[in-house]
Amino acid sequence: MDVIEKLFDTSKRLDSLLSEISDESNRDVVIQQVEELLESREQNLLSIEELSKDELRAHPLAATLIKIDQQIQQKLDKLMNVIKKDIRDFQTKRKSDVSYSNPYAATQSIDGRYYDSKK
Repeated sequence: MDVIEKLFDTSKRLDSLLSEISDESNRDVVIQQVEELLESREQNLLSIEELSKDELRAHPLAATLIKIDQQIQQKLDKLMNVIKKDIRDFQTKRKSDVSYSNPYAATQSIDGRYYDSKK
């Protein structure tokens, strides 16, 4: 199996794995697997850089690999947005929990003090 076929296989597995992320229960495990596949894919890409551009263009999997790469990028962006939303929701929930436990914290101020600037 040559390097491009290894890259194609890794990319295909990564694409199918990113399609599986739907619920939060297995997200951590799937993200760990995605990281491992991305590292493997990075190594494959580094070894492909040694090949000439003509060899890459002539390979029958080149066009399919480009399409899969675009799909992977879209799915990774979508996953990143979901994780960002979860973080924002968690921070909002944490702030509301704090304000619920001490509802008068926001109103505590230094009112009623007067400093006379004339002396």
